[in-house]
Amino acid sequence: MSILLCGAHEKNTDTIMILHMDQTSGNMALMSLPRDLFYRGKKINDTYRTFGPEQLMNDISKITGLTIGKYVVIDMYAFISAVDILGGIDQIY
Repeated sequence: MSILLCGAHEKNTDTIMILHMDQTSGNMALMSLPRDLFYRGKKINDTYRTFGPEQLMNDISKITGLTIGKYVVIDMYAFISAVDILGGIDQIY
């Protein structure tokens, strides 16, 4: 099973990752795709902006050969707010 993970804000997605889970072995792998990857003459993140996450999921399935059945889109500013609500991240020097 593979899931598309996108970090987005408004109509832009800057983070595109695939989480692949092997249900037999229980192993998981995470792969990041560059947002500037050219596919069909345009950047892959333009697909998200123009056609939405489902079309992006379909195109990335074609690019990678993986069957991607689901997607998760997380608003990056909402993620930052959630981290802050939970107490933030302490820097250790």
